Amino acid sequence: MPQVHTYLKAQTFEALQRRARARGLKLSELLREILEAEAQPLLRPSLMRLAGSWEGELQRPPQGELETRREL
Repeated sequence: MPQVHTYLKAQTFEALQRRARARGLKLSELLREILEAEAQPLLRPSLMRLAGSWEGELQRPPQGELETRREL
């Protein structure tokens, strides 16, 4: 697996260490999760396959009477 080296501000490093410790992870495991999530496409292919796949009619339930509001 390739490795990446980087520099962080001390406060960023400490915050990430605390987050990793709270989740019972090594810092490298937490960073890998964060980076892999960031590298994922925003619209995954499985989501895109759903686009336009709705069949049937949408039924809107009764909305009741309109309420009257005061003027601002």
